[in-house]
Amino acid sequence: MRPVRTSLATVVFQITIGSHVPLLLAWHHLAYLLAIPYPWIAATLGAFAAMLPIRGRLQLLRWDQPRRWWQRILIDELYYIHWCAALAAALPIALVTLVSLGQRWSESSRRIPLGSTALAIYLSFFTCTFYGIAVRRRWLRVRRIDIAMPGLPAAFEGFRIAHLSDLHIGSQTPRSTGLRWSRRVNALQPDLAVVTGDMVTSGTAFHADIAAVLQHIQVPNGVVVSMGNHDYFGEGEPLVDALRAAGLQVLRNTSITLEKNAQKLRIAAVDDTWTKRADLEATLAHGPRDASTVLLAHDPSLFPRAAELGADLVLSGHTHGGQVAVPFLARRFNLARLSYQYTYGIYTHAKSTLLVHGGLGVTGPPIRLGVPPEIVIVTLRAGSVSP
Repeated sequence: MRPVRTSLATVVFQITIGSHVPLLLAWHHLAYLLAIPYPWIAATLGAFAAMLPIRGRLQLLRWDQPRRWWQRILIDELYYIHWCAALAAALPIALVTLVSLGQRWSESSRRIPLGSTALAIYLSFFTCTFYGIAVRRRWLRVRRIDIAMPGLPAAFEGFRIAHLSDLHIGSQTPRSTGLRWSRRVNALQPDLAVVTGDMVTSGTAFHADIAAVLQHIQVPNGVVVSMGNHDYFGEGEPLVDALRAAGLQVLRNTSITLEKNAQKLRIAAVDDTWTKRADLEATLAHGPRDASTVLLAHDPSLFPRAAELGADLVLSGHTHGGQVAVPFLARRFNLARLSYQYTYGIYTHAKSTLLVHGGLGVTGPPIRLGVPPEIVIVTLRAGSVSP
C-alpha cells in the first residue's frame, strides 16, 4: 500500500468532514433522546470534535511511533471504530434523507422517522466496525494450501513453507502480537518460513521489535525475508542490518539454494517495486536456473513477468486482501479490487502459480472484515498447474 503524503492526508480529512455531515442527523436524535439542551448545537460540536483526531492518526501513518497500550486501545481503536462507522454510514444516511425529503414534498402519509433511522444505521455500522477492529483483526487463521510445481524434485515433495506477509509491526500491532504469530509458526513445524515484506508501517522506531519477532521463529531451514514498500518508508537499510544481525536471511534481487539428497530448490526474492529497487531479471538469473524456483515478491503485479522468466511459485502480499471483503467471497469481492489485478488467494499463469497473502497486520484503519490475519502453510507437490 502507498505511503501517506500531505495531499492524501488532505483528501482523507476532507472525506472525514463529508462523512460527518450526514452523521449530524444521528447525533441530533441521540442528543434529543438524552435530553441534552440545544441538540443541534450539541450534535454539531460533537461532529466537529470527532473530526479533529484523524490528523494525529495520519501522522502515525507517516512516521510511526510507539504508543502505550491504553492509548492504542482507548484512543486509537475507539476513534477508528467511530471513523469507519461514520464513513460506512454516510451514504445510507444521505439516501434515507433524500427519500424522507421526497416523502415530505409528495405529502406522503408514510414518512421515514429520519432521526431514529439515521441513528440505527450509525449504530449498526458501529457494531460491525467494533467487531472488525477490536475482535476480528486479532483472530489469527492458519490456512493450509497444497501447490503443484512442475518438475519439483522428489526430495522436496511435501516440503512445507510458512508464508507470512505484511506484519506492520508498530503502534497498532505491537511486538507481543508478532511474538504470538511466531509461536504459532513454531507450533506448525514447517520446513521453512518466508516473509514477503512490509514488516513495518513507517519510520525506524520498530526495527528492533521486528527483528525480535522474526528471530523467535525457529524452523529447520531458517527464515527468508524479502522487502516491501513500507519497509523503505523511513530508512530501509537499518532494518536490513537489524534482521541480518538477528540471523535472518534477507534477499534483495538474489537467491539461495536449498539442497536435499543432492536435489535443489531455489528460493529467490526480488526487492521493492515502489522505490524502484526491484530487478526481476537479475533475481531469477541468480542461482541454478534448472532448479524449481519459489520467488518472494511483495508486489503481486510482478507475477506475469516472473512466470515468463521461469518462477514456478510466486509468494506475494501487499494488498492485505483489501482488509475488508465479503465473508466467504473475499477473493472476488474485496476493497483491493479497486486498485489491483491480483488481490487475494491463488492465481495461475502458464506453468506458474501466484499466492497473494492476506497479511497479518494492518495499515490505515486497523480493521479486518472478511479477510482475517493469516499464516499460510504452503505444501509443495509435484504435478501440473491447474488453469
